[in-house]
Amino acid sequence: MKRFFIYSIILLSTVACLSQEEPENQIAFLRGGNTEVRFSYYSQMISGHGLGMGYKSPQVWDVWSNPASMATFKQTYVSMNLMPPLWIDPSSYEDINKTIADELDDAIVDYRTEDTVLDYPTLGAKINHKGGLYGAQFVLPVKHHNNITVFSFDIGQPFYMNLTADNDGFETLIETHKDVGDQKKIIKIRMNALIQSELEVRATKYQFGLAQTVHPSVSLGLKIGQTRMRSYSTNEVKMDGIMETAGTEYVFNDPYDPRIDFEAGETNKLGQSMFADFHGSAMNAQFGALFKAGKSFVFGLDYDWQSDVEMTGNMEIEQYKIPGLNVDALIGDDEDGAEEEDLVDATQLDLAKLTLTKPIDNETTDHFMMTFPSSLGMQASYQGRSVETTLEFRKYFNTFGYEFLDETYFAYMNYGLNFIFSAGIFELALSGLNADLVQEKAGEETSRDSYWIPAASMKFAFFVAKQYQVSSMFFLAPTPGIGIKLGYFIR
Repeated sequence: MKRFFIYSIILLSTVACLSQEEPENQIAFLRGGNTEVRFSYYSQMISGHGLGMGYKSPQVWDVWSNPASMATFKQTYVSMNLMPPLWIDPSSYEDINKTIADELDDAIVDYRTEDTVLDYPTLGAKINHKGGLYGAQFVLPVKHHNNITVFSFDIGQPFYMNLTADNDGFETLIETHKDVGDQKKIIKIRMNALIQSELEVRATKYQFGLAQTVHPSVSLGLKIGQTRMRSYSTNEVKMDGIMETAGTEYVFNDPYDPRIDFEAGETNKLGQSMFADFHGSAMNAQFGALFKAGKSFVFGLDYDWQSDVEMTGNMEIEQYKIPGLNVDALIGDDEDGAEEEDLVDATQLDLAKLTLTKPIDNETTDHFMMTFPSSLGMQASYQGRSVETTLEFRKYFNTFGYEFLDETYFAYMNYGLNFIFSAGIFELALSGLNADLVQEKAGEETSRDSYWIPAASMKFAFFVAKQYQVSSMFFLAPTPGIGIKLGYFIR
């Protein structure tokens, strides 16, 4: 995949230095165009801070990371979780376009002349939540033998990520030279391109649950369900171009070019496209117990089990390159101490077929693995008349990440601390997660970094007419957001 995007950059910038020792290569014109990037992200999988089924209850089982907390429900309850659209513009905090302009100046310094016409590329970026319905719950208490068993069903979207990038047009005109005998050929390259790219990963979780107070001091709960995931990606670079020498034009993407022997398998296609669509599902379960100690203290224990999600689907890549471009030299892929090669090998250019291109054989797969961590949680909660505090320690097992082709990228999650404080209608939730971010390629570790990942949110919850529950949550970290929960108790 890394090669795919590097080829995109090469084709777009097309710095056609036919030899590292040829200073005559010149960029006569370059228009970078405008690129719009949108990134949307939401995750409740790691922090656990979300709009669950909890509500303010006079009972002591008010520990909402534990499924035994459902024992507080004495009435049928329905609710839904909403998120309004929200966005942040990173350019408000940093001059991204100045950074891009400076880097472009450095990249083309050897190919720029006094006559070069340069229109710097611009970037518009937004980090946002798209908004919409993020979950719904249904709770049904059933009385039997002087006791109550609480049944539940909930559907939610614990993880969502979307990244889109669109460029409205890249154009360039490059002049380069090639020695042919005692003559110097001048070759002009004119190219333009449009870029469209999208990546989306979405998880939907369905869970059935039950809880019961089995003893005045003990409450038990169980949830079991399924997580369905889909990963979708599409990338397309639409390119057109002309190569000109000695007054003769050679046009890319011309299916009638008599110079190209199409019947023999030759081609002059330029550009690239990639499509991938994977989907799969896995089971999950959570068991919890709460133990009452006195009138105000509760201690809890729960185990959250998550299985890996093995996704299957299809992946298609169509990509072409101009002969002579050496990508390994650009990315420094000189394995086993191989001799460093030039970026471009001019000897591979055919002056009679300047638009001749070659298809690139990219590795594809029909398999995509997502891994999610299981965890053991321990809670201690004090629940007074006006103030509640809960402290949780959670030990994680397994990893949160993906395996795709020969690359693995995951967070080896060690442990996390959660603290919740509530007073009246106000609730503050803070957490920290310790994790090692690891990247592997072909089974060998290429990088490892250790981080503390923070999460923070504030919530205001209250009742209207004793039956209607209204909650608003403000996510402060790791990404900002707003959540609204509307609940109704059926009497």
